[in-house]
Amino acid sequence: MKSSSSTTWAASKPARADRVSSGQRLNVTVLSHSKEQAQAFIHALQASLESHAGADATALIWQAGSQAQAAIGSDLCLLMPWDADGSQGADLLALQAHRELRLGLHQHGLTFEVLRGQAPRLLKQALSALSRWQPALRPEGAQTLGRPGWSSSCERCGDPDCEFRLFKGAGGSSTG
Repeated sequence: MKSSSSTTWAASKPARADRVSSGQRLNVTVLSHSKEQAQAFIHALQASLESHAGADATALIWQAGSQAQAAIGSDLCLLMPWDADGSQGADLLALQAHRELRLGLHQHGLTFEVLRGQAPRLLKQALSALSRWQPALRPEGAQTLGRPGWSSSCERCGDPDCEFRLFKGAGGSSTG
């Protein structure tokens, strides 16, 4: 897996992709070992959303947190990397806090998207995660394979459901 990609860890059912299109607002939580860092990232995301034609920033309710409980009830949880500030000697306390966040999210059965890399990549990954609910954020040429909320520009993602859809679309049949 490339370090520039994000990973979704699902311990429960993800939010429905049609939520925003039905007029409901999407609850998005950004978690970091530092609540201030999460808040700063939310401001950067909001600014980035404003520059995308067709994106609806008003359809999103933002929350920043440094504890897993903050994500309870969220439709989308973005987990920032523990070394997002780019420092070479990453803080051991930040690493421990990040591990506790992940453990707490798993214990609460919450779905979350893990972001990796530094600022420009983090924004790109977060916007990609939001594109499930706001198609205007989807990268040009992204494939959906008829699956709402899924997008990729790679046909070798390793997702068994994706492979099933690829074969089914190529004239294959399913035996159940």
